[in-house]
Amino acid sequence: MSNNSETVSKKAKRGRPKVFEPRELSIARMAAPDAKSERTIRNAAWAQIGLRLFLTGDSQPKNPQELGFDGSFIFDVKTDIFKKTILAELGRLCVDRGEDVALEVAKVICEKRIRARDAVARIRKLRGTTKGEHCGSLSGRLVKTINDYLAEHPEATLGHVRVAIASVSEQVEKSAEK
Repeated sequence: MSNNSETVSKKAKRGRPKVFEPRELSIARMAAPDAKSERTIRNAAWAQIGLRLFLTGDSQPKNPQELGFDGSFIFDVKTDIFKKTILAELGRLCVDRGEDVALEVAKVICEKRIRARDAVARIRKLRGTTKGEHCGSLSGRLVKTINDYLAEHPEATLGHVRVAIASVSEQVEKSAEK
């Protein structure tokens, strides 16, 4: 029997583990001086990682020959293009899957000129981190609307809801065909 008199005084940390060191966040703060939240600062830090894909070792923009494609759709010093949301997701992808994968995705985004919202969605899907159901998603909004309706009309049944959903589905299909 061992006699261990050593007490553990450290409590387990709660929440998500920190991804960035305080020094990295302070650099990101300088890059995003108008940032009002920690989340914005973390996104700026991720964008800096994504930006490294487009820069040489001495922080100069890579030319298309070095990149293997024209990256000016996402980042261009001359025209002051800096798509932060895409760069942040590319930074996350770079850490998750590696620089080569992130560069291939950036190439597709630039060549097809995919708008930021769609590019972010594609990258998140590739990373396996698509957002789940929430009020911002279509199904989340529909559920909220139905629940609100049921609260206002207690006499409504699930049968009524099913009929309404079928009707809406038909209307959407008809308008999509036009």
